[in-house]
Amino acid sequence: TPSGWRLKLAGLVVGAATILLANQVRLVLVAHASRLPEDAFLFLHDYLFQIGMLAVVLVVWVCWLSVVTRREG
Repeated sequence: TPSGWRLKLAGLVVGAATILLANQVRLVLVAHASRLPEDAFLFLHDYLFQIGMLAVVLVVWVCWLSVVTRREG
């Protein structure tokens, strides 16, 4: 395999924890945003927060990829 199972497991644990933490932050922000007017809340919920979560997943993946290539290269 391109990376060993220990590196994959470490990436899975750190990545999952990071994504779970980001989701908790998102939920707190959604709760606070619920006080805003409905159109602002819907924009934040439907667009901004989803793009933010996708960005977090992308950054986690890129960081893991850079660690893997640095250790194997």
